[in-house]
Amino acid sequence: MMKSTMPSLPEAVDLKYGDECPNAQVTEVACVALTLKRSGRQRLPSVLILSECDIEKAGDEEEVERKCEGVRELDLSRNKLTEWKEVFKILRHLPCLGFLNLSYNSFETPISDPSEVVSLTNLTRLVLNGTALPWKDVHILLENAPRVEELHLCKNGYQKVEKAQTKYSSVSRVHFNNNPSADWSENYKDEERRQLTIARLWRIQRLNGGALITPEERENAERAFIRYYMNEEIRPRRYDELVCQHGKLDPLVEVSLQPEKEVHVTIRFGEITIQKVISVYSRVLDLKKELEPKFGLPPSKMRLFYHDKGVEYGVSYAPEELKINSKQLYTINVQSGDEFIVEPKVLKP
Repeated sequence: MMKSTMPSLPEAVDLKYGDECPNAQVTEVACVALTLKRSGRQRLPSVLILSECDIEKAGDEEEVERKCEGVRELDLSRNKLTEWKEVFKILRHLPCLGFLNLSYNSFETPISDPSEVVSLTNLTRLVLNGTALPWKDVHILLENAPRVEELHLCKNGYQKVEKAQTKYSSVSRVHFNNNPSADWSENYKDEERRQLTIARLWRIQRLNGGALITPEERENAERAFIRYYMNEEIRPRRYDELVCQHGKLDPLVEVSLQPEKEVHVTIRFGEITIQKVISVYSRVLDLKKELEPKFGLPPSKMRLFYHDKGVEYGVSYAPEELKINSKQLYTINVQSGDEFIVEPKVLKP
């Protein structure tokens, strides 16, 4: 059976950082050069980056402890780690670890024995992008890392968020980009999804790396959350917490701010008065062409005036001539009940 050529973590450390001290002293005596080596290695940097080093095993745990003493940030992304027991062998000897990146390692089996999980009491940032971890494993890791503030779960194929039995009160930033969460993107709009997420995660400070969530935005989001679920039979537990905080709210009156696509207007030409439905996206020239067969007046010899009757605000305005044929009618804020006045152009002698 061929031995695996994949390096262990200590071997990867030696390959990248070297086993020899880079600051060896050289003393020359006549023509003989003597290299005096210090005992042991220089201390590794506290930020240890071992991305794309083909690591699949932890290796000898005493070596891990000796070589990684004092490491506070560890990047093991894009390696060949497939078993959680190997990861825990490494983490067991990094008590000061505050940042861990395991992105794009393909774990073949879930965490089988939660009792083997290492308690990461100082970990504040955990990156699990592209690992496709089941939610059960994510929850186990968070339960054993009580100080995690920033959690990265991008590109994990999550179609929904599975609720945990425990609240992760320390988590304030969640990165969830590029997950096919169909329920969120179809049942919610972008603004609605943001509001509901902010309301659920009461300690979150930023969402997907966006701007800082202000107290005003949070309050608006929590009130929107209450109104969203107030008529639902099944409500999340967070609903009752927010009702206790903000009280029961009245539903908002839905007011459409979309402009009408068609309006009913009056058109006058001398003694002739007609009622007509017109599109607000029509141009002035289009309306003139429509009126040509009714009034026997070609567009080139037609003057068209718009009379705002004040149907929206109760203030009527004097008729205004529409001189630009390419102008669309919605730009003058035409409303149902308004008037257009047609007059023939007077040719100058």
